[in-house]
Amino acid sequence: MKNSGSPKLVKSAIRTMELFALFADLKKPLALADIAQALAAPKSSCHELIQTLVQLGYILVIDGGKSYYPSRRLLHVGEQINTFNPIKEKIEHELKRLRDLTGETVFIGRMQGQQAVYTDVFDGNHAMRFTAQAGDLNDLHVSSIGKALLAGMEEIERNQCIAKLKLKRLSDSSITGKKQLKENLLACGEQGVFTSVGESLPDVMGMAMPVKIQGHLLAFGLAGPITRVQKKLPVYMRALKESAEVMQRQ
Repeated sequence: MKNSGSPKLVKSAIRTMELFALFADLKKPLALADIAQALAAPKSSCHELIQTLVQLGYILVIDGGKSYYPSRRLLHVGEQINTFNPIKEKIEHELKRLRDLTGETVFIGRMQGQQAVYTDVFDGNHAMRFTAQAGDLNDLHVSSIGKALLAGMEEIERNQCIAKLKLKRLSDSSITGKKQLKENLLACGEQGVFTSVGESLPDVMGMAMPVKIQGHLLAFGLAGPITRVQKKLPVYMRALKESAEVMQRQ
């Protein structure tokens, strides 16, 4: 009968990853003795590992053999791997499907300091549409993506974040009180979709939802003219929730 428990771990593989993590933490060249001590491993084993990585081009010899540091080869390999990220490809495919289904501009983003940043934007196909670019920043209290990111946080983290926010008035509909913001998040949370109705741009309505993908908090949604989005609100809400289910399976 096959053992259904945990797979057998390869000690040399673990030690290799611990070595690179050590360099990442300390950010400086290390002598063999320092490496052995940090990894709690025999000096001879560490020497064999390092010499193997030197021969493969992943470790540089510094100061005439007194110390070692990773080369750029690991970074290069990582970048080459990331040129095709299957998870990213599937998420982009789902966001484009949402865009094609609704015709509205679709976006996805994350926290950047005390703001939300779009990491990808897929333009809608309506003549009158919301426009944005990857890298654009959004104030958390007036944007659907910002509200969704706040809602996706743990309560303590969310309250700490809100306490630091400066609630600027960007339109006549902007939320400018922290109590009002919390109430708005609670009300939106009951329907599962977080909205901004003319709060940042007077004629634009945004809808967004938080998603956790491989442990990372993101938010995605769509935006368009208020009249059109409100008219199709039930359809758009259902489409967002279906997309959230797809992406959270990644």
